[in-house]
Amino acid sequence: HFEELLNDQLHDTPEAPLVDMNLLMPPSLEETRKAIRRLKNNKAPGTDGIEAELVKYGGAALEQEVHQVIAGVWDSEVMPDDWHLGVIYPIFKKGDKLDCNNYRGITVLNTAYKILSLVLQDRLEPYADEIVGNYQRGFRRGRSTTDQIFTIRQVLEKMKEFRRNSHHLFVDFKAAYDSIARVKLYDAMRAFEIPSKLIRLIRMTMTNVTCQVRVNGKLSSPFATTRGLRQGDGLACLLFNLVLERAIRDSGVETSGTILFKSTQILAYADDIDIIGLRLSDVAQAYLRIEQAARNLGLQVNEAKTKMMVAPPAARQAIKPNMLGGDVLIGDKKFEVVENFTYLGSRVSTDNDITQEIRARVLAANRSYFSLRKLINSRHLSRRTKLGLYTTYIVPVLTYASETWTLSRTDESLLAAFERRVLRRILGPVCEEGRWRSRYNAEIFALYGDLSVAQRMRLARLRWAGHVMRMADDDPARKVFLGLPDGQRGRGRPPSRWSDGIDVDARIAGLPTWRTTALDRERWRSLLWQAKTARRL
Repeated sequence: HFEELLNDQLHDTPEAPLVDMNLLMPPSLEETRKAIRRLKNNKAPGTDGIEAELVKYGGAALEQEVHQVIAGVWDSEVMPDDWHLGVIYPIFKKGDKLDCNNYRGITVLNTAYKILSLVLQDRLEPYADEIVGNYQRGFRRGRSTTDQIFTIRQVLEKMKEFRRNSHHLFVDFKAAYDSIARVKLYDAMRAFEIPSKLIRLIRMTMTNVTCQVRVNGKLSSPFATTRGLRQGDGLACLLFNLVLERAIRDSGVETSGTILFKSTQILAYADDIDIIGLRLSDVAQAYLRIEQAARNLGLQVNEAKTKMMVAPPAARQAIKPNMLGGDVLIGDKKFEVVENFTYLGSRVSTDNDITQEIRARVLAANRSYFSLRKLINSRHLSRRTKLGLYTTYIVPVLTYASETWTLSRTDESLLAAFERRVLRRILGPVCEEGRWRSRYNAEIFALYGDLSVAQRMRLARLRWAGHVMRMADDDPARKVFLGLPDGQRGRGRPPSRWSDGIDVDARIAGLPTWRTTALDRERWRSLLWQAKTARRL
């Protein structure tokens, strides 16, 4: 299965012209040390059996030896044979266990190769940042999933307020990282004028690659791979961004501007793409051009997992002529039209109803709680340790992407009820005059001694609001937040907006002029710290 997945008929790799002679210099000892420090602990070693910790804490002499090996590979452009080998561990996802397509392959690489990969990643990253557009937030410094979740929620909120329609096509690629034609990747890097030394070194890491599959402790025979990026390789994320950038440029779809002022907008986090259009025809035109360009690079759209969402719900009537049952027809593919979609782990809906997301977060946090139930119920762990488990493992699940939420009182009550239920379980009942009773809310938070979920979210929203205000003027998230679409508001009181919630949060924290104050990052952080320590949240 994996041999078929990771191979195709493309084998030739064209030579790349020299561009920048300065980057022919090998990495310095400090670059190698930096790469070694970035190795992650507690990761399975490759075929070399070397744990990352052995190299990280091996001392200066070992760092010098590793550096000499890296410098030698850099100069010769030849890797040791075992660096080409990866071990694939099939991880079951869901469905029929006898179907190989229901397994995700996790590839383990040698630790020494990972150091070289990190050095190459540091050299490539400045070029990738210059090349890749702002629509892409995946695996880039200073960007996160929150950027795209915030942007899509702002689009839904403002289009609803001004009675405009928006159409969202959430595109999914089949085995995106495993499908890229390597020849096309090298062509894209040459077209972007990335220095030839980097291209040759990256090509070296993907030439003569072999894999073995480990199942039940047994290894399969090695097989060569000629397609896709190396799984487990830190370079893969940057390289995928470059491939997708090439596809977007080849398609001719404009990525600057926002849907508030244009007919289309692209949001991407690695291979998770949302094509937004004012009309279905706008989305269809952009999709068909991107799909053709992506196919030329080896990427194929997964028809079953690609979904269409139309907002607000009433706008669905306008696309009825293009629908077959519950699907919409674009080109030769049918995509299911859905009322909500989980985008980057956060649920968005046609009516921008945050309550659906709140319920999903509570459900996920409840699962996290039950996975820790034995520890929380244990008599051998202190109360402080149990509260630490709650704060570290459960709260982040409950509040994921809460910076982007516009909450009603009902939503806040759902979150608060879950928090009190878990804390009561951790803190236990109290005995008064021989009778046991549940602790009152005031008792719970007095013993907890930390911020409540509501206070955490308020602080997170204010931090994020300050971050948005300090973004570059051409940043899509900032442009969507500050912009207003054409159209007219409906009669009556407008629905609650995210900015209204920030105004309330800022007043509670004693920061009424937050839009200007937040422009000074250090002062803003200091004021939020003061508000947190003084519990003005």
